[in-house]
Amino acid sequence: AIIVATTDDSTRAETQQRIRDILRSRRGLHGDTPDDFEYTSIEAVMRLWARIERPLLVAGTALPGIGLLVSALIVANIMLISLADRVREVGVARAVGARRRAISLQFLIEACLLNTMGSIAGIALAALSVLYIRYRYEVPMELSWRSMLGCTLLAIAMGALAGTAAVSRAARLEPTECLGRE
Repeated sequence: AIIVATTDDSTRAETQQRIRDILRSRRGLHGDTPDDFEYTSIEAVMRLWARIERPLLVAGTALPGIGLLVSALIVANIMLISLADRVREVGVARAVGARRRAISLQFLIEACLLNTMGSIAGIALAALSVLYIRYRYEVPMELSWRSMLGCTLLAIAMGALAGTAAVSRAARLEPTECLGRE
């Protein structure tokens, strides 16, 4: 790749034509022989960007949103299954004096930790992707700490929100009801 910059916009077209002529001469292309190389102007890049900017913005917003919704549903199901498997444990805890608040807090922390671990795995995957793209395609990319922190906080909030069904169910369980189940 050859990158050329001009200091004066008025000479851009002339400079581009001169470079084309030099490349054609060095490659032995004469007359009507088509170019065996490509060149792109900043205007063409800007036109392309104008066409793809909005779809990229929509996709860049919609895809993570769908991912968040799916992960919230998965976490909610995992927490409900966890509660169903641990009903006797909740019953014993309630029978020996554990308050509803303590049981709720236990399930809430579990849901938040589950989402935090998923967030950390996602950040690790994103970091590996950025490294790959940076070195494979020589594109200057980096992850910001602010976005990683924001994603982690959002994951914790989604865990809390997704775990509320299990939390409220666990808090409402009566010890006698829990201990009678198999």
